[in-house]
Amino acid sequence: MSEAQSSDVVPRSTALVIACWLLCATLLACAVIATIGTAEVEQVFSSFGADVPALAMFFFKGRYLWWLLPVAALALALLVTRKKLHHKGAQTKITIGFVVLFLASMLLVGAAVFAMYLPILSLGKPVG
Repeated sequence: MSEAQSSDVVPRSTALVIACWLLCATLLACAVIATIGTAEVEQVFSSFGADVPALAMFFFKGRYLWWLLPVAALALALLVTRKKLHHKGAQTKITIGFVVLFLASMLLVGAAVFAMYLPILSLGKPVG
C-alpha cells in the first residue's frame, strides 16, 4: 500500500461502536414497549367511546413500524463492528448515519409520547 492509501485508513472508533450498539438496544426496547404498550393504551381509549385524535390513531395503527428503527440500528452497528479499519470517508458517513438515526429516533419518541397524551387532553374538552 502506498503512503497516500495508508493515511486514508483509520482504526474504527470504539466510541462509535459502543454508541451504535447502545442505540440498537435502546431502540429494541422502544419497539417492544411501543408494540405492547400502544395496544393496551388503544384499548383503554377506545373503551371511553370518545374520538381518538388522528396523531394518536397513527401511532396506534403503526405500532409495528417501530421495528424498523432497531433493524436500521443493527445494520449500522454491524457495519461499524465488522471491520477493524475504515476509510476516513466511510467512518464519517457512518457517524453521520448514526447521528441522523439517533435524532430521528428521539423525534419519533417525542411525537409518540405527545400522541399518547392527546386522547387524555381531548377527554377534558366539553362536548358540544
